[in-house]
Amino acid sequence: MTDQRTISRILFHAVGGNGLGHLSRQIALARAIREVRPATELAFVSESAYGPALAPEFPFFVLPSIKQLRSAAWSQVRWTGGAPPDAGSGRSGPPPMTVEMGSPAPTLIAITQTLLTSYRPGLVIHDTLVWPPLFDIAEDMGISQAMVLRARRDLADVVSDPAAPLMRADLLILPHAAGEAAEILDALPDQSPPAVSIGATVRGRTISRHGVCNKLGVALDAKLAVVTAGGGGTPEVPAFYRLALDGLASASSTADARVVLVLGPEYQNAPPTSRHLDLQVWQAITWMPDLIAAADLVICQAGYNTLGEVKAAGTRAVVVPGERGIDDQDARAREATRTSPHVRVLPEADSALLGKLIDEVMGAPTPSAAAGAANDAVADDGRVAALERIAALGEARRRRDWSGEALVVHRHL
Repeated sequence: MTDQRTISRILFHAVGGNGLGHLSRQIALARAIREVRPATELAFVSESAYGPALAPEFPFFVLPSIKQLRSAAWSQVRWTGGAPPDAGSGRSGPPPMTVEMGSPAPTLIAITQTLLTSYRPGLVIHDTLVWPPLFDIAEDMGISQAMVLRARRDLADVVSDPAAPLMRADLLILPHAAGEAAEILDALPDQSPPAVSIGATVRGRTISRHGVCNKLGVALDAKLAVVTAGGGGTPEVPAFYRLALDGLASASSTADARVVLVLGPEYQNAPPTSRHLDLQVWQAITWMPDLIAAADLVICQAGYNTLGEVKAAGTRAVVVPGERGIDDQDARAREATRTSPHVRVLPEADSALLGKLIDEVMGAPTPSAAAGAANDAVADDGRVAALERIAALGEARRRRDWSGEALVVHRHL
C-alpha cells in the first residue's frame, strides 16, 4: 500500500477581484505539474468564483473577494469569540493582520486554518501576492510554501525586506523565459530562497479553429478579430474597449471581420456598441486560448497570460499596454515585439493610429506559433526538473506526519 505521506499534495492560492491573471497562471502551473506527476493531488483556494469554470478538473475552495467583504451580505458576519485578536503575538516578521470588532476577517481566518488542517497540503503555492492569514497560518503549521515571482516594478523594494512573504518562502518559481528569469535572479540578494525557472506558463489550446467557429456561430473561413482585456475589472478597461472598436472601424483590413469582444467576468459597465462593425459581445469565455489561437487578429492589453497566449499561438496582435500597480505592461509589450514579429504596440491612445497598425499587421505574412514560442522556451529537461522539484515539496513527509493532527485555534484569533 502506498504511504499517503509520500503523495504530493499542493494547494494553489490565487488572489482575485479585478482580473484572472493570477488564477489563469496557477491553473497552467497545476496542469504542468500534473503532466510530470500525474498522481499529485492538486486543489485551489481563490477569491475568484470563476475558477471552477476555467478548470473543472480541479477542486476549488472559494473565499469572498475584497469587494464581497465590503458588501451588505458580509456585513452581517461578525466576530463572536469575545475579545479581538491580539496583534502582538511575538512572532517574527510583520505582525498578524489587524482585525477590528465587527469585521468578518476572524471568521475567514478560522475557515482558512480549518481548510489547511483538513486538506493537509505539503505545499502552498502563492502567485505574486498573498492573503496574509493564509501565508502566516501555513508558515506556523510548518507547511512548505512557494511563490510565483514575475517581473515586477517594485522587485528591489520587496527583496530588500527579509520579512516579506517572498523572502520567507521555501521556493521561488519564475514563469519566464531564460533571459527574463536571469534578470530576476540577478536582482535577488544572496539570502533569497532558492529559485527555479519553468519558462512562460500559460494555458494551452484544446479546441480547433473549427470548434471555435462552431461556438461563435460563424463560417470556418470567417475573418476573426478578438478584443480582450483579460478579467476586465480595472478602471481603464471601458476606454480601452472604445478605442479598440474605433480603431477596428477605421481599419480597411477588418471591414469584413467578425469582431468578438470578450468583456471579462469582472467587467461591470455597460457593454460598448458599434454601428460600423459586425460585433459579437461575450461576458466571459473559458476557452480564451482557443479563441486567441483561432483569431486572425487580437487587440489586447499586455497582461502576462493574454500576451503569453498570443505569442504561443503566433496570432497577429496589436497591444495597448494598461496601467497596473506592480505590473509593467509597457516593458512586457516592448519585449513581445522584440521576440514576436507579429506583435505591434500602440504608442498612444489614438484610434486612427490604431487603425493603421491593424492594417500593417494584417498585411504582414501569416505568423506561426513556433515563431513566438521558440523565444520563450526553457529546455524541456530543465522545465521538467523544475516541476519535479515543485512537486517534491508537496510531499507531506518533508514537513511532518499529519496523522492525528488536532485543530488548534490559531493565535491570530
